[in-house]
Formats: sequence, C-alpha cells, structure tokens
Amino acid sequence: MLHRSPLFVSLLSLCLIITLSSASAGSKSAAALESDQMIDSFSVTLKPELQSTPLPSWMSKPLYLSLESSSVEIALSALSGETTFDHFVLTVVFNDHGDGGPLVQWKSKNGDLQILCSGLGVNGPPIGLNARKLLIPERLAFEGGTLVISHAGRFDQIVSIKVETAHQATIAIVGEKSDTALIDEAENTISKDLIDGTPPPLKEGDVMNGHLMTAELSAKTQQATGEFEFIASSDGKSPEAIMLYTELAGLDLESQIEVSVNDHVVGMLQTAPFSLKASEMIKTANLKATEKSESSFQLAGWRKAWIYVPARYWQQGENHMILRAITPQPSPISLRNSRLNLRYDADVWLGNSTTPLAKNLFRY
Repeated sequence: MLHRSPLFVSLLSLCLIITLSSASAGSKSAAALESDQMIDSFSVTLKPELQSTPLPSWMSKPLYLSLESSSVEIALSALSGETTFDHFVLTVVFNDHGDGGPLVQWKSKNGDLQILCSGLGVNGPPIGLNARKLLIPERLAFEGGTLVISHAGRFDQIVSIKVETAHQATIAIVGEKSDTALIDEAENTISKDLIDGTPPPLKEGDVMNGHLMTAELSAKTQQATGEFEFIASSDGKSPEAIMLYTELAGLDLESQIEVSVNDHVVGMLQTAPFSLKASEMIKTANLKATEKSESSFQLAGWRKAWIYVPARYWQQGENHMILRAITPQPSPISLRNSRLNLRYDADVWLGNSTTPLAKNLFRY
C-alpha cells in the first residue's frame, strides 16, 4: 500500500485543477501566437510550486495527472502533420534517491504501452537533483501518442517535466567515431546511449591508441562533501601532456573545484556550459547570512568536466590528484567516469589495444 501525506494528496489534486485550467487558457495563447511565433516547448513544474506553460498546438489533449497511478500523461500530435520540426525531446528533473528513477512509457493511439526508459536514474548512491533527456523515437511519434511518466510510490520525487521540439540536422564529426544523437541549447553533445533510455555507460578500463593512452581513474560514482583523491602510477617514460576528465553532479553553481597534482595547484576544473533557460536550471530559496531571502539556482544532472595538467607536475611512481571544492557544500558532490588522457612524444608508440573493460571509454 502506498502512503502519502494529506498535504501531498491535496497538492496533486490542486495540480490537476491548475494544469487543466492553464491548458485550456493555453489553447487560446497558442492560437494567438501561431501567426507570429511557434510555441516550441511545454513544461509543468510540480515542485516547489505548481506551474505549467501554455498548451502548444502540437499537444492533442490537456495535461493529465493521475494520483492513482502516480503518473503524468502528455498527449502529442502526430509528427506526420508537422512541417517546422522533426522530433520531440523529453526532459525530466527529479530527486535521485538511487532507486532507479522515474519510468517513461509511450502509449500509442490504440492504448498499447511501450517502455522508453525503465529508469531515468541509476541504482546506486543518491545524488540529489538529477535530470535526463530522452529523444522520442521518430517511428513512434510519427503517428502521435502519449508520453507517460510515472514513479510509483515516489511520485513526489519528480520536480519538473518538459517536452521540446527539435529539428534534424546533418553534421560532420572530426576524430574518433561518435554516437552523438542530440545537441542541446548550449551546444553540448549527448550520446545515443543516453538519449535512447539505456543505462548511462561506465567508461571502464584503459585504451592505447598510438601516442595516446586513456586510463581509468574511477568509473563508478564517488561522493564527497569537499575532497576527492585519485592515485595513478607511472612507470617508464613520462607523458608530455595530460588531461583529466570526469563527470560531476551536485556542485553548487557558485562554487568551483580546485585541482592539485602532487601538491601543485593546477587550476579550477572546467565544466560544460549550460543555458539559463534550460529545464535543468532549478530555482530554489537561499537564505544568506543577512537573513534576506533571495533566489538561488541549482543545475540538475551530470555535467562533463576537465582540466589540462602540465607534464612538469607528473612524476615517476605514484601521482596524487586532489579535487577539492573551494567552498563548503551543503550536500555531497558526485563524480563518475573519471579518467586521464596521457600523450607521449614521438619516441613512444603504444600501439592500438584495450583492456577487457574498455569497451565504453569512447562512448560519449
């Protein structure tokens, strides 16, 4: 049996009333805007307060919230009738308790259900605010249908849901083979195995490719409130250039991570850009020491991060790398897929080989 507080039940009931009402009003807004500007997204925020945007013309029905099934349903018109866009992209922001996260399904017009993602999160340590984008398969969206987002018994973990339109583009990619499937507003690339609903890949093992070695530091999620340490051993000839890569979640937007190698401060970890209008930007209340309440923001989900390490800081034997948040963090920071790229000069040829676990190292 699912137990929910009376407040949660009343909030969801209110949410149903508000969103249905705003959807009705939104239909008029969409008609008014149609000649000037196409509405390219629809979003509903469940927490901290209930809000929804106007209903776009490509939503065939008002938003539907079901308390009984702990689900949200968003009905999408057939792509076959659209001429200005080619795809739908879903973004769900949720509190990730390490329980796998919300389930996403597609309901066809005849009522058949198909799983798009069995869990937007992963089973493991809780990371706090998380976000995941899914590219709705074109073969399904072509005839129209309904997105069903649910989280049985944990529906209050869902923060917001957004559906955006996207258009097809042909791009050329230089370098390693890439499975890029989506480029977001800030021009970050998102891989096919993230966008199609499969579990995020762990980049495990080592890869040697000519003069370049990619070495795993730790693929699994690590958590700390202030400091991480990695140790890498080096034998033989030293590299001439080094890059440290990782993915992070939970870092305060007003903070940075300082990186030191063998007691030498290298600099601040660089992180991927983001758009201020992105769904992952979550507004929260922030009470400063002056007791004045002001707006604060968190960025949900994982971000790519990196830093260049000068070779002069590298040494034979053990190398100690410290990643430290320069301001206190209210909750743990998470890192995953931490690894090194080491480039050697022309005298060192590593060949082309991988360790058994390295199949995911170049899947971005």
